[in-house]
Amino acid sequence: MMKFCKTVFSLSNFQETKTFLQIFAALNHNLLEAEQFVKDIGPQYHEEHSGKEDSNPILKLENSQEMALSLGRGMRVLRQMVKTLRYKRRLRKVLEYSEGVSDKIQRYNAFEHVKEAWRNRKVEISKLLSELEILNKYAEKVKDSSPMEMRKILDEATKVHGFSSIFGPIFEQFNGQKTFLRETKNFEKLAELELNFASQKGYLHAASLSFDELKTYFDEVFDLDHNRHHHHE
Repeated sequence: MMKFCKTVFSLSNFQETKTFLQIFAALNHNLLEAEQFVKDIGPQYHEEHSGKEDSNPILKLENSQEMALSLGRGMRVLRQMVKTLRYKRRLRKVLEYSEGVSDKIQRYNAFEHVKEAWRNRKVEISKLLSELEILNKYAEKVKDSSPMEMRKILDEATKVHGFSSIFGPIFEQFNGQKTFLRETKNFEKLAELELNFASQKGYLHAASLSFDELKTYFDEVFDLDHNRHHHHE
């Protein structure tokens, strides 16, 4: 479980975004602290309840692999949101590109949905950045709260919609040509982003629900520990 917590709450991808880093550092600390408590009392429980493995709190966390996957997928969506927020200047540059760039996309790009999305890019990009800024402000408010309160950022993140990324096909169109070199480099970087966040709401909901399962687990462990000590008094 220690490995699970370290994997799910790895902070290496959040170093450039202070608010999110603080939130996940706090979540990481609280969960690892609780996990260490379980590891400490687990062997003693096993010894006192020999032959009754269901009494060992280590075994009470059901579907731990599935829960780890749910948390991991939800965190991955948040990482993409963080990265998108870091790339906001790159996205805003797209709004300022010349008619020459637009004309080339409208005339020669092979995909009709890319042409249509390019025509609507100002509305879509502005809306996305606005939703991400709202999410970031919410994160700022809850960064010093309890883990169960901070997990609400996953619920708030479902309000970020985004749009189907068009930058990969545009980069492929411009790549290798001698004109619009800066624009081509920017399209290449933006192609790294997964911007269709509306299609990933399920991952965020599942990750949020996993916190309830963790809370139930730790509450049960603490209650069991309390009852055990009370019984011996």
